[in-house]
Amino acid sequence: MIENDKIIEHHLSLKNEIILLKCPLESYKRTSSDSFSIENRLLDDGKIIHGDGKSYSWCIYTSKEIKNNLNTVKFGKLSTTINSIKKDYQWKVKFEYKTDSPHPNYMNLSMDNINNGKPTRCGTNLVVLNRDSSAEKISGFKGFNFYNNQSIYDFKLDSETNLNLACGAWKFRSKLPSIYLPEFISETDGNKIMTTNNNANIMVVKKDISDGNIIVSLKEMDSCKYECKYDHFHRSERITATRMIFNKNNTFEKTLSDFSIENYHFVMMAFGSIKFTYKCEDCIGNVKESELIVFFKPHDSDSTKFTKEYIGGSTNSQPECRLNNANLGYLIHMSIMDTVFDVTNLSASHGPDMKDFNITDKSIKYLKYPKVESYSCIYMTPAGKYSVDFGVKKATQIPRTPNPAKNRVIKENMHTNKILVLFMLLILFGILGVLVMKVLKLKKEKINAYLTERKIKTNYSNIWSWWHRMSGGKLKDNLKTITKESELPSKYNMSIEMNAIDESKITPDSFSIYNEFLVKSQKKFKSILAYDVYHSDTFNGIILSQPPYNEKLTEFWRMIFEESVNIIVPINFSDDGTSEESNLTYWPPKQEVYNGIIVEYVKTFYSTMKNITGLIYKLTRGKKTSTVIIYCIKGWKLYEIPKSLDDLIQLYDEISKLTPKNKTLLHSSYGCDSSIYYYTYFCAIVDTFFSNKNECNPTKIVKSIRKKRYGGKLSPLEYAYIFNAIAKYFISKKIILDVDGYDEFNKKYENYLHSKTKVDCKKIPSLRNFIYFINILDEIKMEEICNQVLDEYVLNVDILKDKCQKFMKALQYEKLMKDNVVFNKYPYLYCLDNHSVSGGNFNIYGTDVIGYINANEITYNSKDGSQRRIIMCQAPTSGTKYGVMDMFFEQDIDAVALLLNDNEVDEKVMPYLLTTAPQYYVNDFHMTILKVQNIKDMIKVIHYKIVKSGKDEINLKFFIYKDWSKKNIPNDILSFHSFFKNIIEEKENKNIVILCDSGVNRAGILGYLIYSIDNISENQTFNLIKNLGILRRHRYGIIPTPEQLLFVLKFIIIHYKDHIDNIDPNLCPNVVKVIQNYEKQREEQVIMVKKVKNKN
Repeated sequence: MIENDKIIEHHLSLKNEIILLKCPLESYKRTSSDSFSIENRLLDDGKIIHGDGKSYSWCIYTSKEIKNNLNTVKFGKLSTTINSIKKDYQWKVKFEYKTDSPHPNYMNLSMDNINNGKPTRCGTNLVVLNRDSSAEKISGFKGFNFYNNQSIYDFKLDSETNLNLACGAWKFRSKLPSIYLPEFISETDGNKIMTTNNNANIMVVKKDISDGNIIVSLKEMDSCKYECKYDHFHRSERITATRMIFNKNNTFEKTLSDFSIENYHFVMMAFGSIKFTYKCEDCIGNVKESELIVFFKPHDSDSTKFTKEYIGGSTNSQPECRLNNANLGYLIHMSIMDTVFDVTNLSASHGPDMKDFNITDKSIKYLKYPKVESYSCIYMTPAGKYSVDFGVKKATQIPRTPNPAKNRVIKENMHTNKILVLFMLLILFGILGVLVMKVLKLKKEKINAYLTERKIKTNYSNIWSWWHRMSGGKLKDNLKTITKESELPSKYNMSIEMNAIDESKITPDSFSIYNEFLVKSQKKFKSILAYDVYHSDTFNGIILSQPPYNEKLTEFWRMIFEESVNIIVPINFSDDGTSEESNLTYWPPKQEVYNGIIVEYVKTFYSTMKNITGLIYKLTRGKKTSTVIIYCIKGWKLYEIPKSLDDLIQLYDEISKLTPKNKTLLHSSYGCDSSIYYYTYFCAIVDTFFSNKNECNPTKIVKSIRKKRYGGKLSPLEYAYIFNAIAKYFISKKIILDVDGYDEFNKKYENYLHSKTKVDCKKIPSLRNFIYFINILDEIKMEEICNQVLDEYVLNVDILKDKCQKFMKALQYEKLMKDNVVFNKYPYLYCLDNHSVSGGNFNIYGTDVIGYINANEITYNSKDGSQRRIIMCQAPTSGTKYGVMDMFFEQDIDAVALLLNDNEVDEKVMPYLLTTAPQYYVNDFHMTILKVQNIKDMIKVIHYKIVKSGKDEINLKFFIYKDWSKKNIPNDILSFHSFFKNIIEEKENKNIVILCDSGVNRAGILGYLIYSIDNISENQTFNLIKNLGILRRHRYGIIPTPEQLLFVLKFIIIHYKDHIDNIDPNLCPNVVKVIQNYEKQREEQVIMVKKVKNKN
């Protein structure tokens, strides 16, 4: 567990391959206020082998698995409270291996043992070490398919539910397998020839071709004849193949070197004999090697495969046969002019006929008949004789002298030819007749296909009309038109601007123009902004909701129950798996009660949908019950287009089949991301096209949804993804029959997707995700992100007051005492109790609040692995100035950033921070200026030595920036970047305090910048809204305006500009132009808003 920037390491000398780690469950508590959230991967990977509902469980690993995870295992996040300060820790174990793992002493286990109910189990948890060196839990021996040489362990629980050492260890042993060819297992016995030559078993297989892919497998001897019920040998087993030649002794000899067969597949390149061998040292019995010789014999009709053709006059026209044919065997006969010669014993001393033959080491040639038309070479093979026929053609000149006999022959031949011509004509007419019949049949099929297509086009004329519009013309032009047509009237944009920000106060009811579409249960309280956006005969409603923060979880389940929602689709983006993201898994592992509503886990199911897991819950309040199915979409990356079109198609199919009318709620991990509109638009468009035959314009459907909830403005690339999925859906349902047209459309989509998302960051991989983000950014995506500033982690006042008890007690003290002691400068800028920072031991009179200074902190690990702590603090007031000084000592602060204007230095913000006097006192604190650096006009660094009560002493650097606009944005982004680098580039500055007038607005900008840049890496998606949500959970209310968010984005681009230009010099100018265009658009909206407000 990481604690005080240290990792507790366990050094193990392992005694076997299985490692059992005792890990905490979610009920683990060190103190009553602790909470623990278990790592999702432990649950997803099935690593937990025992969960008894108490505080601990057991996880199974192998040494290889741990090494593959950099010798580290993560268990989850522990939130604990120390001195009234809540802190989060990553619970992990790191290993160091000192020795290799010796094998344990195993007992043998065979299939016969298992069938006879042996061995007797000694424990309750059975663990199997798989061939891929991962561990898996199983319930028992029977029904599990073991592989030969596989390790099995049994563990026994003692009375305290602890797992001791393995009480049983087995290694599965199989009988020696035989080698067989599954494709030819049904060959008749006549096709299998068993010989005694060399005691070898020979299998003869007739093949149609001389090459092909043949499966060679293993089965237990005598366990099955044709089909094996158990397969105890893995596909990675090494079977050796050797090409053999059949020689005169009727034995086989090796011709080439051995080669291994991969994945049981053997590629046969030619006919001939192959010897297959498998060695199994661990198998049961004394014999440790199996072999099988297979003769792949060509069919008799394949003899022509060997036929050669010689032209007359060639020196090689004499009949010639090779003495040994590697594909068949050895030569025994030559057949020439109907005469068969036995050549098995032919040699130079054979006799008087020797002059007719020419014999070499490799072949034999017959010299007597140089002009024969054909001859055969007859070979002895493992399956008997096989004749290879050869043809010889000789061109013969026609004599020019008259020949009466020849003329008679010619006449006879002409008569014969006439008969042949008539016969050929009959055949030709027959073929023509067959062709005519086929043409008529094809024409009939075409007519039927045409009629079917006509019927479909008539029934779904609106879908075909849409398809012609989408598939015709250029994809980019079509998408621009769709994007333009889906725009809403200006009043919807003005609504957001009018209600969004009022003097830096974030209001939860920012979107009043949409309030009439809130679900019934939320119209009064507005705890969770959830809007009912679509209804039809198939769907009782589609609800788009805010994510259920922990603070709103009770209200969320009440809304689910009262609105009769039966399907929830949370889109949790696949990212780095941080502890912050684990909080987004809000569904209980077993059973929880939320204000009288019992939410009970029923089961998990896995459908055919690759990236989607299903969870079923039962909700009960009193006598009323309901069932809710949660479809968890995984594998989607924020801002990235999903890789598969099937995610939308399969989800729509599955949900639409569940009930005749269902109500579905969707939400994403952070804010109001456009990903929740992917499924919403897909579902609404497809459903409307089916139910309303007159509707063929999807932009009308899109606009009808956008008028019911803020957001939903998609980029052309996102529309392309949705419409491609819709087209593929209609293709799969055989409503659109234009398969070739769809292939062309999909090709356009792939090219467009590649052009918009290609990122080449090989030189600087850490910037890959950030560059991907700015590459896809356009004005539409920029507007959607800025609008989410108004929605991400915005709480209503009642919840805020409950979460800010110290803040509220300080306010109450100020109102009651009226002694001019001020703790909070702004009563609407709340300070959360969680992550609050205190200083000193001053007690607010009449309360239990000690050391209150209106400050919050966030601690995290940056991309380089180091830990950073940022404290965002309100500038000292009459009630907090000594507490702030105490905080510098207590929190081990490295640097302080002061974000001020000139008129705030000596009066409003820091009345005790003197920059002219070399020494002075602030109560018990003695301040000494050691050094002053004037870096630029608006940037100064002052080195102080601070002594507390004449005892404790610290040296502290104050970085001061004094150039802020009225919008709480630096006037000069370049000078602020210089200020930023002065703080960050000093590596020792890990614990930073940021002070400004409110401790929220300017402090929030700098804190947000430091956190965002620290977390830019190749392992995490760049996510402005996610970062904002995390920071707001620590310091509520930061970055209240889109203008501040835009400043942050421009700042990060400037920070990495040199690196980005090295990758693509056009990227920075393009994204800056996008931001400038959007800023101009916002300025125009603000002017319109002011005019409307003035009229009112």
